Amino acid sequence: MSGTPLENLLLQAKIDNITRIAISAVIARGSRVLLVKRKGDDFLGGIYEFPGGEVEKKESIHDALRREVKEETGLRVSAVKNYLGSFDYESEKGRTRVFNYLVEVTGPIELKLSEHDAYAWATKKNEANISLTKPILDILNEYWSRCSE
Repeated sequence: MSGTPLENLLLQAKIDNITRIAISAVIARGSRVLLVKRKGDDFLGGIYEFPGGEVEKKESIHDALRREVKEETGLRVSAVKNYLGSFDYESEKGRTRVFNYLVEVTGPIELKLSEHDAYAWATKKNEANISLTKPILDILNEYWSRCSE
């Protein structure tokens, strides 16, 4: 693969028969990372995750990050920073690959939740008390390993 890193990620997803591409935004304040809780009647209800969702047709990854963060939290993404890894999952919609990016948001964090019913700030000390999937925990640990370097 000889394209840009993002082109290579998308090409690999196609090779791996991924049917949907999604993104998640890792929003951090120092070592604290914002997580939002899925509504109880949703797929994986009650689990905390990063704000994010499906990339729409003809939408760039960066535009999807900005749109999903705005829709789900009311926050505005000012910069897309580092790629932190991906994970796959299966649902009734098919096999999805989620690309996770560290993003910066502007202004004070005053959340307006629309698709979730709670939020939490995860730290290394409290992550065991928050309902997380292993892929989300892996991305958190990747972020924390980078911010301690």
